[in-house]
Amino acid sequence: MQLTARERQVVTLLLAASSPLTQASLAEATSVSLRTIQRDLKGIEKELAKINVNLQRLPDQTVQLRGDTHVLAQYVKTDTHRDYTSDERQQVLLVRLLQEREPVKLFTLSSELRVTAATISSDLDKASQWLETYGLQVVRKRGYGIEIQGAEERKRRALSGIIAIHFNESELYEVLYEENVHNQIAERLLHIVDVERVKEVSHVIQTEKPALFPYIADQSLIALVVHTALAVKRLELGEIIMMDTDQLEALRKMEEFEVASMLARALEKQMNIRIPGEEVGYLAMHLRGARISGSQSLPFEEQNAELIGRIKTLIYGVEKELNTSIYGPTLVQDLLAHLKPALYRIRQGMHISNPLLQRLQNDYETLFNIVRGQAQVAFEPLQLPDEEIGYLCLHFGSVLERRKRSHHVSALVICPSGIGSAKMLASRIEQEIPEISTIKNASLLELSKEKANYDVIISTVNIDDMDRVFHVSPVLTEQEVKEIRQYIRGLPTKNPTKTQRSTVGVKVAFQQISSLSAMIERLLESIRFFSHRDVWQGIEASVEEMHRLGFVDHVDAIVTMLKERERVGGLAIPNTDIALYHGRNDAVRDPFFNVIDLEEAISLPSMIEGHEWVKRIVVYAAPKEITPHHLSFLSYVSTLFIGSEQDVKVFSEGKREELLALLEEKAKQYLINFIREGD
Repeated sequence: MQLTARERQVVTLLLAASSPLTQASLAEATSVSLRTIQRDLKGIEKELAKINVNLQRLPDQTVQLRGDTHVLAQYVKTDTHRDYTSDERQQVLLVRLLQEREPVKLFTLSSELRVTAATISSDLDKASQWLETYGLQVVRKRGYGIEIQGAEERKRRALSGIIAIHFNESELYEVLYEENVHNQIAERLLHIVDVERVKEVSHVIQTEKPALFPYIADQSLIALVVHTALAVKRLELGEIIMMDTDQLEALRKMEEFEVASMLARALEKQMNIRIPGEEVGYLAMHLRGARISGSQSLPFEEQNAELIGRIKTLIYGVEKELNTSIYGPTLVQDLLAHLKPALYRIRQGMHISNPLLQRLQNDYETLFNIVRGQAQVAFEPLQLPDEEIGYLCLHFGSVLERRKRSHHVSALVICPSGIGSAKMLASRIEQEIPEISTIKNASLLELSKEKANYDVIISTVNIDDMDRVFHVSPVLTEQEVKEIRQYIRGLPTKNPTKTQRSTVGVKVAFQQISSLSAMIERLLESIRFFSHRDVWQGIEASVEEMHRLGFVDHVDAIVTMLKERERVGGLAIPNTDIALYHGRNDAVRDPFFNVIDLEEAISLPSMIEGHEWVKRIVVYAAPKEITPHHLSFLSYVSTLFIGSEQDVKVFSEGKREELLALLEEKAKQYLINFIREGD
C-alpha cells in the first residue's frame, strides 16, 4: 500500500473521527480544493481496498471508513519520515507541483516534508532555475498558493526529466522484481507514480516491445513506462488531457503515432481504460524521441539524405582534426540511427540524461572537444547539448579503440576436445586479448606444420617441448590472460599480412551469400522450447519434434550421437546454467536449435572441470557434410554462449522471442561481415 503525505493526512482524520466527515471539511483541513480532495479520495479508496478497508462515500457528501482498520492505523502510526538533501527535496517538490492542477499552499508543502516554510521557499528558488530550461515558471502569491505555470507538454517533459535523473535500470528492476527500492528519492517518486501501476504498465510495454519498438534503449524505455503510468493515473482520476490541435494533427501523420495507437489499444485492453487521441499523441512524442540500442540500421525509406550529408561532414571534420581515417558504413549507420531521434528530441526541447558524461569529458577530453566542435559545424544552426555530444563521442571512441587494439598478433589455438570448445576458447581470446587479430583452430597433428606461421600458441593440452606455448583452460582464466598479454607486449610491432584467399567469381560469391542466408533462416525456424523434468526425455521430445518438421531423418541416430558426445566430456558451460548438447550427424537434414528448460536444476559435468548446476539444455545439431561457410556460422553461434553478460542472460533465461531476436541480430551482423570480408 502506498499513500502520499496528503492521503495519509486524510486517512488520519477519518480514523480519528467518530462520525462521517464531509468532503468539504477534509478539503479545508488539508488546504486544498474540494475537487482535489475528491480526486485524492479516489486514490485512497483504491489503496485501502488492498487491505480490505472500504472508503464509503455517502449521498450527503460525507465519508467514512468501514472494515477492520487496525492494519491501516498501524501503517499510519509506523510510517516513518525520511530526511532528504536539499537537491532531493527540490525534486520531490517539483514532482508534487508538476502533477497538481491547482495551487498548493506553502505551509502544506512544509508540513508534508516536515521542514520550515523558509526552507521550502529556498528550495523553490533553486528549483525555479532548472524549470526555466523547460520554459516553465514557479508562481507564488500570498493567499493563492504555489503553482508551476506552462504548457502541459513542457510539464510532462520536465517530469520525465526529473524521473530520468533519479530512476535508472537498477531501480526499475528493484521495483518490478524485488518489491523494494533502495534509492530514497526514487522511492518517493515511485510512490507518487504508484508502484503497482508502474508494474502493470511495464508488463504491457515489455510484452508489446518486441513487435512495436524492439530497439528502444533501456533509458528511453524507463521514461516511457513512467510517463505512461502517470498518464494512466490521470485518466483514472478523470482528468482531461489537452494538446494543441495542430500539433496532434502533425503527429497523426507520423509512423510513431500508429505504433503509439497500437500500444494504447494494448493498455486499454489490459487496464480497462480509454486513452484519448491527445494521450496517444504524447506517447508518439516519447517514441519519436526515444534512443535506440544496438546497431540497428534505419530502413532505406527512413534514411534522410540531408542528415547523411551532415553526418559525413561530422565524420570528415573529426578525421581531419585527429589526422586519422575512421569513416566506414557501420559508423555512418550507427550515427544515423542515433541522430534521427536525437535531433527530434533537441528540436522539441526534450532533455536527456547521460550518466557517462562526466567520465567521457574526463577520460576522452580531446575527442569530446573535437566532436563537440565539429558537431556545431555540421548541425548549424542547431546546438547539440553535451549529453548528446557524449553519446556521439561513444560512437567515435569505439572505432578508435578498435583501431588502437589491433596489435596484429596471430595465435594458433589447439583444443582437442572438439570444435565447440575450440570456438569458445577462440571467442574468449577475442574478448580478453584484443591485441590478437588472427586466430586459427588446429589439431595437435597440424601443430608441427602450422607453428612457424603464428606468434603465439594457446593450447588446452600441455605441450612442454616448445616455446611460445601457453597451456590454458577452455574458459581462459584471468591469470592466463595476464600472462599471454604480458608476452605479447614484448613482441615487436608489425603490419598485418593479408590472408591468401582463392579467387571466387562474382556468381559463386552471390551463390554463397544466398546459400548461407537460407541456412540461417532455416536454423531460426527450428527454434523450439520444451519443458521436462528429465534431460533425456526432453532431448528425445526435442528431436522427435525436429523429425516431424523435417529437420532430421532418424530420431534414434541423433539421440545416440548426443549420448556419445556426453560420454566424451562435460557439456555444462561454466557460469551460465546451460549445458550444450551438440554434434553433427548424417541423419540431420538441416541445422536445428532447441531449448529444454528443466523443472529442477541438476548437476552435470562441466566443460572444464568439476560439475555445474544446469537449468537449461540446448540441443544444437548440424549435418555431417556441410559447407565451410555454413560450418563457420554454426561455430560462431556456439561462441555466443560465453559472450557478453547480456547475451548470456538471454541464452540462460530468455524466452523464445528474446532468443530469436538475439540470434537474428547476431546473424545479421555475421552476414554483413561475411559480405564485406568474404569469410
